[in-house]
Amino acid sequence: MLEVTNGDRAADLLRQALPDAELLPWRDMLHDGPVPPGLGLEALSAVRADFIAAETGLVAAEVRKAFAQRDARLRAALAAGEPVRLWFEHDLYDQLQLVQLLAELDEAEAAATLVQAADYLTGLTVETLAAMAGRAEPVTEAQLQLGSLAWSAFRGPTPEAMALLLEEDLAVLPFLAAALERLLAELPAPGDGLTRTERLALRALRAGPLTREALFVRQGESETARWLGDLPFYRRLEGLAPLLEATAEGLRLSRLGERVLDGEEDWARLAPPDRWLGGTRLRPQGFWRWDAGRRQLTADAAG
Repeated sequence: MLEVTNGDRAADLLRQALPDAELLPWRDMLHDGPVPPGLGLEALSAVRADFIAAETGLVAAEVRKAFAQRDARLRAALAAGEPVRLWFEHDLYDQLQLVQLLAELDEAEAAATLVQAADYLTGLTVETLAAMAGRAEPVTEAQLQLGSLAWSAFRGPTPEAMALLLEEDLAVLPFLAAALERLLAELPAPGDGLTRTERLALRALRAGPLTREALFVRQGESETARWLGDLPFYRRLEGLAPLLEATAEGLRLSRLGERVLDGEEDWARLAPPDRWLGGTRLRPQGFWRWDAGRRQLTADAAG
C-alpha cells in the first residue's frame, strides 16, 4: 500500500507505525506562491518547484526532480490500481494538499482510503497511528467531487469561487471550510490592510520586543490550527520591515506599525501586495480584500 502524507516528519513517524509501508511525502506549501489554473500535475509541479527553490535557496533542478519522482510514483499507483491511503490533518497546509490529491483521484477515477486527523500527526504516538490505519475509510464520491471543486476554486484567477464555496455544505470534508476561510484571511483586510498573519504578529509585538523565533512560536499559539512554517513566516516579516524596528531584545513595533495596527494607516495602500494566493495574482494595480467579520470579498486598487 502507498501511504501519502503531508511531509517528511509525518512520514518518518508513520514508518514506525507501519514498518512495511511505502511512504510518499507530499512536500508542497501550496498556501504560498503560484498555483495557476490550466496546468496538469506535472506542469504545475514544475511551477511549484521553481517557486520553492527560489524561496529556499535550493537547486531548482533538484527540486524539480523530487517533484517529478513524487508525481510519477502517484501516477503509477493510480494507474495500477495499487491501494493508496491518504493521511492528512485539519490545518490549512494539509487541507490544500488533500484537495489536490482528491482532484487527482477524481480525474483518474481511482479509489483510495483516507485518514483525517483532528490533531497533528507528528504529535500522535506510534500506537495511535497504527490504530488509525485500521480505521481508514474509503474516499467517497462526494469527497472526490468536493475535493475537485475546492481545488478548482483555489486555483481560480480570483478568490471569488472560494468565497462562494464557503456558502455550501462542506461537511463531507469536515476541516475544509475552516481552512479556506483561514486562507482568505491572508488577503488584506479592510481598514488596516493587514493579513491575519501580519496582524497577529504586530499584536504580539505590541506587548514588547520579541526575537523572530519567539514571534514565530507566539504566532503558532495564536492560530486555531497551526499551518505556517518558519521560513514563509520570516518572509512575511521581511515584507513588514517598515512596521518593525530591530532592538537588542528583538523586533518591536515602529511608530508606523503602531498606526497601522490601530487602523490609522492602510498597509495595503502603503505597500500594495504583489504575490499569489492560489491561482489569484495580487498586484499593486489591483487586489482583493477579505472582511473576516462579514465573510465578504471586495476588489480594491492601490491609489
